[in-house]
Amino acid sequence: MDCLPIISAERIRQDMEQITSRAQDPRAQRPIYGFSKLFSVSMPWITWLHIYDTPIPGVSLGYLALVLVVLFSLLNDKLEWKLYRRHAWLLCYYLLALLILPVAILLTGEINGLQIANRIVKQGILIYIVAFLAYRHVVWSYFKRSLQVISYIAAAAILIQFVMVLTTGRSVEFKIPFLSYCNEWSDTKDFSQIMAKTGRLTSIFIEPSHYTIFAIPYIIILLFEQTDGRTGSKVWQAIFFSFCSIISVSSLGTVCVVLIWAIYLIEAFRGKRMSKKKLFTMSLLIVLIPVFVKLFMSDDNISFSIMRLLPSYYNSTSVWSKITGGSPEFHALSPVLKLIGRGIGNISPIFMTGLYMVLNYTGFLGLAILAVWAAGILVRGTPMSRVSVLIFVIMFFIQPVFFAPTIITYGILSGGHK
Repeated sequence: MDCLPIISAERIRQDMEQITSRAQDPRAQRPIYGFSKLFSVSMPWITWLHIYDTPIPGVSLGYLALVLVVLFSLLNDKLEWKLYRRHAWLLCYYLLALLILPVAILLTGEINGLQIANRIVKQGILIYIVAFLAYRHVVWSYFKRSLQVISYIAAAAILIQFVMVLTTGRSVEFKIPFLSYCNEWSDTKDFSQIMAKTGRLTSIFIEPSHYTIFAIPYIIILLFEQTDGRTGSKVWQAIFFSFCSIISVSSLGTVCVVLIWAIYLIEAFRGKRMSKKKLFTMSLLIVLIPVFVKLFMSDDNISFSIMRLLPSYYNSTSVWSKITGGSPEFHALSPVLKLIGRGIGNISPIFMTGLYMVLNYTGFLGLAILAVWAAGILVRGTPMSRVSVLIFVIMFFIQPVFFAPTIITYGILSGGHK
């Protein structure tokens, strides 16, 4: 008599928990509406459109699109809001910023009305999308495919620039002809040619760092998304996009790519997700990327990229100058204002990092709330959400990512999708 396969009680319990959690998840129950598809497909593209200006002062094309998305959602959802629990602390930060603002104005005697209104509206839109709309409307398959398409387009653009710089010493700018950049300095000069002189490539963005901030989320998805499929092709794709990030000569991108691969390889060796032979091959290829870069890039460009990571090299483009951007304004504050800040939008954020924008806007209180938000995801999140928020925190110290549409993509990745 044939024996029936033995299924452990633990396996049955896990299967039942998975079925129950899916049944209770409102995202699994709801049908996929047209707005949800549009929302999921458009978010990666809107993040890119943020680099372009509109006739409305202080409003980029990306923000204009986000306003339309929010207005449509308010009419479509009929105020049936569902909150990402993992992003509830972002909402707490925004409410704290609104409460602090009048107190800070009274203490400082300063009020920049238009600047305050601009920042309150923009930050409110970003947090509303990350904390509310993403939970209700993100269709992961549509979002991921859209991010994949624009990632390949951006990678193709940077490879073309790379080949042109190698062969002709000049680059080509991939810009929508009839639009102007939000950065006026970039729009009045041939920015891609200026970058090409130092070997730094911009792809379809204004700066190399903008490209890498945009490209890294798809690398994270490829390496850390929990799926039952084969991981081999995804790893090869991740190596390709990592190479594209490194040849941009963005110091921030290089640091993040190295950290991502270090985490992936450590987890792969620990979890035995691949055979030792395959892991060795992948590790060798990753190590060979800098060798390949060395062969095809000049020593001056490589030295320039490395120097920008060192504290001794200090200019407007170095990592350390960006990390300290906004520090003099904050350190000049009184102890009380260091605790609560000057008020959101009540100081010019030019050349400030995300860290010092938060400190100048909402002080140590605001920073503490964001620290709790990040720690919660790092402790209880999925592998993909933990890596996403870790990379976001690193960028937060160098770029104002918390106050830009970039937070939408990283917010979706850290929100709990598997």
